[in-house]
Amino acid sequence: MVLVYAGVCASYYLLQERLIFVRNDLSDGYRFKFQFPFEERFVEADDRTRLHALYFPPEEGITKGVVLYFHGNTGTLRRWGRRAPRFTRLGWAVLMPDPRGYGKSRGKLSEAALLADAWTWYGELCKEMPETDIVLYGRSLAVPSPYPRLVEAAPNYSCWRRPSCASSTLHAITSVGCLTVFCCGTPSTIVSG
Repeated sequence: MVLVYAGVCASYYLLQERLIFVRNDLSDGYRFKFQFPFEERFVEADDRTRLHALYFPPEEGITKGVVLYFHGNTGTLRRWGRRAPRFTRLGWAVLMPDPRGYGKSRGKLSEAALLADAWTWYGELCKEMPETDIVLYGRSLAVPSPYPRLVEAAPNYSCWRRPSCASSTLHAITSVGCLTVFCCGTPSTIVSG
């Protein structure tokens, strides 16, 4: 019995990243199918890794700004892109990147890479518009450690949704200077804290 328990524990330890970060890659030729306008964007990270995002323009053509939308740990833009109309109907453009190893983004996922890539996409948006027109939005696993440091630089707004909010996550962003909204729900069976 002890050997079975040790085997199960070892299996979970070895597979933990695949169990937490439920992702699959998409071929470079994959074509997204949405019933609303979008464009694919690619950028090269500092370490020369190719990153991918989808850009959704606002429905009416006049933008209030852009939402930099960091999605959760499960799925790719094939799934998450369907959420863009929640913002585009209200006049906001949406830039939604896939983290490394998700969809058409390449490279190895790590906390350092998540933060660096978030800054890369933020920098790309800053080339197109004033920082005051950028709103940060994160869901689920996109909320913990790396992104609150990005929020400290955001001069406008940020909104973070996750199934449950640990005090450590909330404490991590107490020094930010922009309006920050945390939307917390019921505890998740996937993400703790």
